[in-house]
Amino acid sequence: MNDIVTNRFRSVKACIGVANLPENKPVWEGKPPLGFGEDLVELTTATSTADEVAARASSAAKGYADAKDEAEDQLEATCYKTARALSSHFKKSRDLTRLAKVDFKLGYYQKLRDQFLVTAATDLITIGTTAKDEPGAEKRGLTPALIASLQTALGQFSGIDSTPRTGIVNRSTLLKDFTAKVAALMEQLEDLDDLIVQYDGTEAGRNFIAAWHQARLIVDSGHGPGSDDEIPPVNPPTP
Repeated sequence: MNDIVTNRFRSVKACIGVANLPENKPVWEGKPPLGFGEDLVELTTATSTADEVAARASSAAKGYADAKDEAEDQLEATCYKTARALSSHFKKSRDLTRLAKVDFKLGYYQKLRDQFLVTAATDLITIGTTAKDEPGAEKRGLTPALIASLQTALGQFSGIDSTPRTGIVNRSTLLKDFTAKVAALMEQLEDLDDLIVQYDGTEAGRNFIAAWHQARLIVDSGHGPGSDDEIPPVNPPTP
């Protein structure tokens, strides 16, 4: 997610958190200008909506990644099982030439990525399709069912790997929506900036204004002075 947009969103959330601190609520709650409290409610609601969009964007990316990881794990495991069956068969038949092409452990397949893993699985299918009908192959576990399971695992992985656009497009659309919502939030925050200065008549008010301005500085300070956990949560102000 874009750092600038993320930092602005954090600033909005920080300001809402500051306004709802126990020492600051008495400054503005039910006090003129009353528009500050009303606008703060609207800002809080809009921020919650933006939070939901951000969560959906994160979920869209994670969903695709999880599906691909699961398919990759399955393909690696099935490649390994097939390779060991082929190796056992070729050792028994003393076919050292073909043995050299398949005699690999699980770690070998786990190190392969994307197209290299697809190529390795395809090679195993090609070799296994011929070898499964040879004498003694079935006794070594080299069966049509094993080759079929590898073909299925390869198909599932290739299907996900060749069409990642759905998850990415969904995430891209959600991120655009989130960016637009944050821009709108910043405009709402600026309206509150115009009103908060009117609470400078007391020391508590002046402290509130200073804390608010400090929260606003997160926009231009990278990821801010602390972690996300240090930003006060977004809680709706008391109407």
